[in-house]
Amino acid sequence: MLDEPTALIEGYTSYFAFSRKKTGYSGVATYVKPEFMPIKAEEGLSGILPSAQTHEKIGCLENIEEEFTADELKALDAEGRCVLTIHEISTENGIQQLAVFNVYCPRADPDLPDRLTFKLKFYKLMEMRARNLLKNGYWVLINGDINTSHREIDHCDPYEDFSQTPSRKWMGHILFNKVEDDDDLSQDWKINSTNDYDDAEEPIFLDTFRHFWPERKEAFTCWNTKSNCRANNFGTRIDYILTCKEMQSFIVQCDIWPEIEGSDHCPVYAELKVKGKPPTKPPLYCTKNFQEFSGQQQKLSAYFSSHNKRKWDQEESESSSETSTAGIKKKIKQKDISNFFMKK
Repeated sequence: MLDEPTALIEGYTSYFAFSRKKTGYSGVATYVKPEFMPIKAEEGLSGILPSAQTHEKIGCLENIEEEFTADELKALDAEGRCVLTIHEISTENGIQQLAVFNVYCPRADPDLPDRLTFKLKFYKLMEMRARNLLKNGYWVLINGDINTSHREIDHCDPYEDFSQTPSRKWMGHILFNKVEDDDDLSQDWKINSTNDYDDAEEPIFLDTFRHFWPERKEAFTCWNTKSNCRANNFGTRIDYILTCKEMQSFIVQCDIWPEIEGSDHCPVYAELKVKGKPPTKPPLYCTKNFQEFSGQQQKLSAYFSSHNKRKWDQEESESSSETSTAGIKKKIKQKDISNFFMKK
């Protein structure tokens, strides 16, 4: 359902992730200016989707197969919730590779208990991939809809035991490296396979908005528009730009734009003091390389190849089945393709 005016915007390259479960559900997109064009790009967190199997593969998948089954990884990446891009940037300290996670984290639906487990496992997979990249020398930036308001100041109506929910415990863990033992709460976000992830005493990631606005109240990014909550600013802050601590000195500013409408969310932006070192051409997973946007004329034979069957192939086969018996009795001469084009 992706159309060309959305996919190919002048002055940008784009990278999309799609839900494989149903149309019009979830999905994310990253648009990049030429001077920061990524050197690698892939869809998903697990490294199992086709975009991660090219010669440009990003890798850094240590211990992930120990924590998750193949079915779990397939399910976590089936909803098109992440685009991962690798950029080369120039800083005052030299050339650095930056991994940008563009994510739309799952929502915990009170009516569907399994979705909380799914959400926490998504958090775990995202954290493991991010930490693996950090261990391999990358800088890491995670941005998007995290779908959890971290502190009471980030929520219009914090309830009792607000800070005790599993999602907020994970937020406290990834921002402050805190791990609390609670037998009565779900710990599906906890990493079990190795202790290498828990040896840091300093915060893992920085909430860039709170770095600049530590006590700013009513700074919400999402509202229930059906109840007209935006008019009264009765909302939550669930959209974040998280950076590794190595990037702290390069962050110039971060803020929200609640005045920009068009969604139940508002934009969050951050400005980084870095320069890009783009490659000569975009990675394979760039949207303009998608078959429907590549501008390459397909050969007629492509529509009849075994790996590219069309629905109308089956319909054509069914409609001609009645005449197939007659064809045994009388050999019909193969028609030339030019016979199918009528002359005036």
